[in-house]
Amino acid sequence: MDRRGRVEQTGGRGDRKPIDDLVESGPHWAYSLSLYRKEGVPAACLLLQDTYGVDVNILLLGLYCAARLDIGLTGTDIALLDEEIREFRECVVLPLRVSRRRLKDMPLGVSGETIRNKIKEIELRAEQLEQAIIMKWLDDAKPVSSAPNIAATAKIIVDHFARKIGKTDAFRLDRRAAEAISLMVSAAA
Repeated sequence: MDRRGRVEQTGGRGDRKPIDDLVESGPHWAYSLSLYRKEGVPAACLLLQDTYGVDVNILLLGLYCAARLDIGLTGTDIALLDEEIREFRECVVLPLRVSRRRLKDMPLGVSGETIRNKIKEIELRAEQLEQAIIMKWLDDAKPVSSAPNIAATAKIIVDHFARKIGKTDAFRLDRRAAEAISLMVSAAA
């Protein structure tokens, strides 16, 4: 850590940046925002997240790797990455999401909505930091694939999370999941 409490990245590809710089200016975040703004993508992400436990940040960055960096992540890569980010997701991102969603249904008027909006801003910032952590992991781990495939990457990621909750072959058995994956793949290409 440097004197400002920032985690310094060492080793890996290209220019080295503190994780704060990855949070602020990483091209992965711009890609994720651009992809998420496409028609149908938010609903597809929420379906995969809520039904199959998919970490949408891992999904978005897996698609980024395949579409922009020519890196195809394997099932082993996803499992290692999931474990790397698990504590941050469980201790920071998920509690913020639960709080924001619960506040939406509470009759707390303008004051409740103000708090919910502030939590939403913090949740988005936490997801941005999660993506920076993921990018740092990718940089350190240097996964390599000779033939990255956007569709295969999406399926590997969804299958990983679906298996964790006992829903194997989710995208083949659930028409809605298959459609969500197909939409994500088309949008990412």
